[in-house]
Amino acid sequence: MKGRSQREITAFIDFLAAHRYVTIGEGQYPVLTLNERSVDVLKGEERVLKKETVATTSVSVDDPVFQELKKVRTQLAKEHSVAPYMVFSDQTLRHLAVSQPKTKQEMLSIKGIGEHKLDVYGEAFLQALHQTVE
Repeated sequence: MKGRSQREITAFIDFLAAHRYVTIGEGQYPVLTLNERSVDVLKGEERVLKKETVATTSVSVDDPVFQELKKVRTQLAKEHSVAPYMVFSDQTLRHLAVSQPKTKQEMLSIKGIGEHKLDVYGEAFLQALHQTVE
């Protein structure tokens, strides 16, 4: 992990352990060990996605992609009888506008999007992104 700080490496190991991709041993010198889940990752049967922070300052409030995503959010909020922020926050919409994911799997890497919201709202936002970006 050349080029990474000790803090970044520790955070990455903590992420892997918290999501049960590795096991951290007990004792004075804890050792990382692989488990069944990590073997699935190594075989390519499972992917590890860590949500990254995306710089959202480059997205203007007037950005056409961001505005379209807000329209979709408002429509979905009305359909589901919830407040717009309950669909996705402005920050999540900015991340979508910046990263412009092409698949549901890519959407999962965005902060604020989990499995449930992806299942309920994901397709509508992917369609909006596809139409707006073209």
